[in-house]
Amino acid sequence: MPFERKEIKNDILEMTDFSKVLPEMTTHQFAMKIHEEVVRDTKIVMNEKSQFDMADINRILSQYPSKYAWIIVIGELINETFEKEEDEYNDWYSAKYIEASEMLAGKPTIDRIKAEMVAKFGPEITERKNKVRDLRTKANIAKGMVRVWGNAINSLQSLSKNIAIEMEMIKRNLEV
Repeated sequence: MPFERKEIKNDILEMTDFSKVLPEMTTHQFAMKIHEEVVRDTKIVMNEKSQFDMADINRILSQYPSKYAWIIVIGELINETFEKEEDEYNDWYSAKYIEASEMLAGKPTIDRIKAEMVAKFGPEITERKNKVRDLRTKANIAKGMVRVWGNAINSLQSLSKNIAIEMEMIKRNLEV
């Protein structure tokens, strides 16, 4: 079953469950899309005067737990996809290794068996290795986004506290 990278439509990229379209997405598409999702969900919307809108900050803070849970789940789904593909590759490789060793006369060396495998299955080995490597990279990107998302709350909380302090100071000045 050769792995084909399909051209995917933008509407498919709008899905939030990346694990469903993971094989069709290039690593670059995946990285850009998951980054876009995180930025969109943490972005503080500014008006044309570059002033923060407290309602946006509160909205982001109130939605934070569900968004953080989402990105953790997506990361785990992607990691599971990677681990399954890696297990499948290892099982396939082991079977082909045995097959190659049985085809050789006598007691062949490990290097001779590997050379036979490359001669017989070289393109498929490369294709399968690349697929595993691609999924590992995507899993690592997702893990990195979980860390970024975890750190984002600190910035949002600091911003919220600073705005609350500024509003309190303005309120006190108005009361005087």
